[in-house]
Amino acid sequence: MDKMSPVGWTSVSGLMLFLILLLHTYALNYPPFILHNFLPDVVRIANEGLVIILLSVICLRYRYFSEAVWIVPVSALFGFSLILGLDTVIKLVSSYNKLIVLFLLIGVLASNRRALGACITTWIRLSYLLCIMAILAIVAYKSGILSFSPTVMGRYYYLHHDILGNLIPRYLFDIPFARVVGYMTEGQYLGFVMGFNILASRSWIDDPRSRNRFVWLNLIAGLTTLSTTFYAFFAIYLLATFSVGGKKPDVPFRLVILFTLGVFLVYFLVDHMAYSHAERIRSVFLVLDVLRQSDWITLLFGHGVRAVLTTESGWLSILVDRGVLMMVFMLFLMIRYTRHNRWLLFYVLVTQLANTQFWYPVFILLVAMTYAASRTSRFDRFVWQTGEPVGTGVTCAEGSSISKKSGELQPI
Repeated sequence: MDKMSPVGWTSVSGLMLFLILLLHTYALNYPPFILHNFLPDVVRIANEGLVIILLSVICLRYRYFSEAVWIVPVSALFGFSLILGLDTVIKLVSSYNKLIVLFLLIGVLASNRRALGACITTWIRLSYLLCIMAILAIVAYKSGILSFSPTVMGRYYYLHHDILGNLIPRYLFDIPFARVVGYMTEGQYLGFVMGFNILASRSWIDDPRSRNRFVWLNLIAGLTTLSTTFYAFFAIYLLATFSVGGKKPDVPFRLVILFTLGVFLVYFLVDHMAYSHAERIRSVFLVLDVLRQSDWITLLFGHGVRAVLTTESGWLSILVDRGVLMMVFMLFLMIRYTRHNRWLLFYVLVTQLANTQFWYPVFILLVAMTYAASRTSRFDRFVWQTGEPVGTGVTCAEGSSISKKSGELQPI
């Protein structure tokens, strides 16, 4: 059972339910989802504006100000960039709005457990849909059950199906294959979301059987994306965490498996994505060259979004576009909001070396839900699952839990 059972949707207010649906629409209307290619900018801007207005009204009405303090340093950083003329107003406001949504959304979800549960439930069901479509797409393509038509969208060449989304053709061992991208621009973004779901599932889903089903479905769907970062990270993760009969294998045995798997990854993935990796390595040297030529102002506050160069690395992108101060601040935020789960923290830090998703609404939504859920007491989780009215200020003591059958505290 999800942390929020379906009864939670009926228990939240109409305004809160509208906000939750609007948040997911907001995530789908921006990159990495391809829907933004078909929407006028005014629609996406209006969506973002409405989200900020609703979050602001709710925070002011119910005094959800737990993360509002971080608005001050963010406003100062973007204010200096604006005064110094380092970027356009539109680009500064766009980036600024994403962080405002993050702070306000965490305040709402961390303070309103019903809203958090309904938001998690909505995302989990959307994730199930994305996973099932990814798996069906690769099966249908390889079996020839469905036809995928060639489609060009921007700089990308896809094999498209009206329901299952897009594939990018690839050759593995000289065998025609494809990486699933679904309704995102690239497979690495879909793989990142699936990986985030796997690591955050313990915070979102209490029932072990439901959680395992969710994890395995996301793992299988993630494999269809052929994302190098997904494969490499979860190879390390599984080797570090799996056990046989409750006992973890010896370190030498793990090292042998890791070496074998590493050779396989080099041949299986890096070889057919050699151009992509070469470009990423080249971008690192370009960034270093840009930093070497920067004065102290642009070093601290950045050159502006894509004003100098474009890189796929999230950390390098922030360093060049927004400067050292913003990169340090974003590093602080990511550590603050994911440190409750060390593997998730490691995942975000590592994957953003290859991807740039800090300014994507879907990334903001995932981080906000996970951090808010990590602050949830066992009592609140029991309330969500049973549908009983929420008590105030009631938490379980350490070393105890609530029995799902009796509702009484039991030692653990």
